[in-house]
Amino acid sequence: MNRRHKVIQSGLALAITMGIGFPVVANAAPKNSAASAPVTLSTTSPTTPAYWPTVLSEKKSPIETITSGVTHYSESFQTVNGPIQTNVTEVDLTNPNVRLGVTLANNKLYSPDETVSSMANRTGAVAGINGDFFDINATGAPLDLTVVNGRIVESQYSNESGILGVTKNGRISIAPEVFTASVTSSSGSSYSIESLNRPGTEANGNLTLITSDLGASFPVSNATVAYLKPDSQNSSTKFTVEEVDTNVSQVPQLHPGEEALVAGGGNAASWVTSHLKTGSKVHLHEKVSPNHDLEQALGTGYILLENGQWYNDPNGHGTKYAISNALEPLTAVGVSRDGRHMYMVVVDGRQPNLSIGLSYKQMASYLQSLGAYKAVMLDGGGSSEMVVRHHGDSTVSVVNSPSDGHERPVADGLFVYSTKSGK
Repeated sequence: MNRRHKVIQSGLALAITMGIGFPVVANAAPKNSAASAPVTLSTTSPTTPAYWPTVLSEKKSPIETITSGVTHYSESFQTVNGPIQTNVTEVDLTNPNVRLGVTLANNKLYSPDETVSSMANRTGAVAGINGDFFDINATGAPLDLTVVNGRIVESQYSNESGILGVTKNGRISIAPEVFTASVTSSSGSSYSIESLNRPGTEANGNLTLITSDLGASFPVSNATVAYLKPDSQNSSTKFTVEEVDTNVSQVPQLHPGEEALVAGGGNAASWVTSHLKTGSKVHLHEKVSPNHDLEQALGTGYILLENGQWYNDPNGHGTKYAISNALEPLTAVGVSRDGRHMYMVVVDGRQPNLSIGLSYKQMASYLQSLGAYKAVMLDGGGSSEMVVRHHGDSTVSVVNSPSDGHERPVADGLFVYSTKSGK
């Protein structure tokens, strides 16, 4: 439900600090939807959201029910600086028909990536947006912590960056999360694992865990590698050592279920060769803290709102964009104060005749106007995309206008599923 309340735009300086909230803004007037629905023009004076250029006119499309608990609409604003176009998918997180999921491009971390519509269609999603920042034109891997259906797929980029999580009861969590792990040998000796599926972090004597989710081989330098196989088909903690190799220069792509402990030398290599032998048993311990019950999670670029106010995130990947106040295509997610509603928002940009884009502070203000109490920025620019499956359709449609002129393959996405359809 839209919760805007009319205010007069203030002349506050843009350089605000943490703890200073945004003025609340009013209900937008109806506007065109990407599905070419009829529009209604505002009959009242348009309201300018905080930190926006003065709004001259507004339009809002009719609200479309995608499935029970999921609605979509678009808004367009004509401002003194140019047009701004947004798309909003609102999700009732208390509706039993709704399930949220994180999907990896091509179901692996290292890949040529995949478009949002392709990920949505192959998994049966009714709506979705692009996700984390990623290693574009290289490995294709998302940059931060990734959890898919309760399985930790990749450890965090840093201990301070914000993570968008979905708990087992379907609620949204926005907070820093930290992956920790260790391996215990059959003799009871344990060693700390530095990271999960982050090749290169084994350097300087660290121990990293690699799984088949990585999806590729990778080079190492004089590494010691213990290859593991699960003790049973459903085991994620108990393994048997298949082989221990030393002086390894290339770790091969692992088969489904296989895992490998990669030591870059030093104490980690010494521990592996001393305690892990072919045929020996090991126990892996992995967890994410402080939220232990994340069913889904992906990394974010910047925490926008905390406790209903602008949050000057010092640890976000997108800090340089927030500081510059550059206008860009953006993707963001907000959640209401009571945790019952999620807002997925995409604003188009880099298209002067369609939409000039928003700054981070302008996006935060817009999210707050929708009812968001906490919010995060996801990857933006040419990655920004929203898809929905319109009533009666068998596949999703792209409802925004990607700034590349076409869909960009990305690393992952956040998707909405209807439990009634079995997806």
